[in-house]
Amino acid sequence: MPVASPPALASEQLDNISYDSVQSNAGPESFSRRKEIIQTEHRKACLASVEEVFGNDPSIHSDFIVINFFALEGCHLAELFQVKCIIAAPYFLPYSAPSSFERQFKQSFPLLYKYFQEAPPNTVCWTDITHWMWALFMESWGLWRNDCLNLSPIPYTGHY
Repeated sequence: MPVASPPALASEQLDNISYDSVQSNAGPESFSRRKEIIQTEHRKACLASVEEVFGNDPSIHSDFIVINFFALEGCHLAELFQVKCIIAAPYFLPYSAPSSFERQFKQSFPLLYKYFQEAPPNTVCWTDITHWMWALFMESWGLWRNDCLNLSPIPYTGHY
């Protein structure tokens, strides 16, 4: 189910889009504020789409959400609806973890770090985290998970 939202734009291009949620009667906004508005509306649309599909029905063992690396909302929504998340990406990963990620993760979440280091085969492990899943642990996702999805701010740490 596609979600309509504008593509990633440079700050110079932002004035040329006509996305309803970005339009404001309050006058010109900063690029970062308009980007935040777009992101918030996009995440609301993603949640609404998944709610439309799954509703209040219990998930079925074979249910899943398919995303690419530019749609990480789907990972968090899969956790919320307790379904599998499948990544379909016919390209190389377009970004890598910050050089300090592992050190900071280990310091902030020692038990979770140990869990991923010792993960059994065919489950999420530290290699997955450093390869692509590191982005799921960024603070901007934590706020959305906590405030809008009522999940713990950090993936794999359980529901409230």
